[in-house]
Amino acid sequence: MTQFGYLDFLAQMGVGGAHPGGLSLTSYLLAQETITDQTAILDIGCGTGQTAAYIYSNFPSQLSACDANEMMVKKANQRFHHHRLPLKATVENAELLSFPDESFHLVLSESVSTFTRTDYSLAEYHRVLKPGGVLLAIETTKNPSLTDETAEELRAFYRFPRMLTEQEWIDALQIAGFRKTSSLTPPSYEEDLEEQIENGTDFSLTHPIPQAIYDILARHEELAPHLSFSIFRAVK
Repeated sequence: MTQFGYLDFLAQMGVGGAHPGGLSLTSYLLAQETITDQTAILDIGCGTGQTAAYIYSNFPSQLSACDANEMMVKKANQRFHHHRLPLKATVENAELLSFPDESFHLVLSESVSTFTRTDYSLAEYHRVLKPGGVLLAIETTKNPSLTDETAEELRAFYRFPRMLTEQEWIDALQIAGFRKTSSLTPPSYEEDLEEQIENGTDFSLTHPIPQAIYDILARHEELAPHLSFSIFRAVK
């Protein structure tokens, strides 16, 4: 019998915008970048395609989207088909991407790399970026105030290979070859109700949902308040 994990929960529920800050934060970060119809973007770990659909509709670019989870890729492509977007998500392993060297100007990782072996995934992002290309990453960080016991609970439940502090993320990015790395401050802004609805989490449910998935949701709600995140902008 398959033992479900947190990523299975996201896939079964088809959660879009599950990363910290949601689509509002993504929108803010992308607005700070220079994006034209010649900008090649990779949405790594695209999930159900919420971000990719948003990028296509708001930032003319050459967009690629991929995820390691086949169910997520299927749901992303269903979203693209429903909205008549000429996009096709593909199955990719962030630790071993199939894209050629120097393929992209921008790589976007929304709470993806934290689930990978970062020595491999960060090196792959660096490889597929063009010189001067940018990695934008919104990732879980280990708050130094966490007890070892709580940190291990988080790591085990979410199946993180390891939990990194903000400084350890910066160190890992530099080891991967990025020449300029900064930790960005989340914006403080207020959205009206219409924007909150537009940019909120959405769902694409698989039926039937196994009870184990609801159990994971309940445990996630208990542990989530202990999670911290940081925003990183790294330049190749």
